[in-house]
Amino acid sequence: MTRKHWVHIGSIAAALGGLSWLAKVAVIIATDGKVNDEGAAAFFYLLGVALMAIGSTAVGSQLAGGRSWWVLAVAVALSPILLVVSFAILDGVTKPLVGDRGPTYWGDEAGILVTGVVWLMIGVGLFWIAHRTDGGGAIVHVRQAAGSGKMMTP
Repeated sequence: MTRKHWVHIGSIAAALGGLSWLAKVAVIIATDGKVNDEGAAAFFYLLGVALMAIGSTAVGSQLAGGRSWWVLAVAVALSPILLVVSFAILDGVTKPLVGDRGPTYWGDEAGILVTGVVWLMIGVGLFWIAHRTDGGGAIVHVRQAAGSGKMMTP
């Protein structure tokens, strides 16, 4: 499996993980906080953690670039720390912003909501990066020739 192929898979996992956390928040909102850490909410939470952890390895792979296999191995092995750190930071920033506003569960779930959105965006961004390059890694730009109205590629 190539690194690019893994970035494709990991980007999808990261996006689906973010969506899973959004689904968790949707379940809690739909039940008005009655289902918080069991049933569907727990399922979506654990599914999201697993998928975002897998997706984080695509971030590590992308950061390793074309470096040697051991740099790739270290980057991929350490990349799940990114998920933990991102959640800690986003949750820590979001809770004080929410404060006492909204339902009682909202303070706890706002960090999960924001983290889910961020990892959804990371997944979509990685997917876009992986698909904007051709097999050789060169980026193909399409531009319009001045005054001609025709599209041309360099």
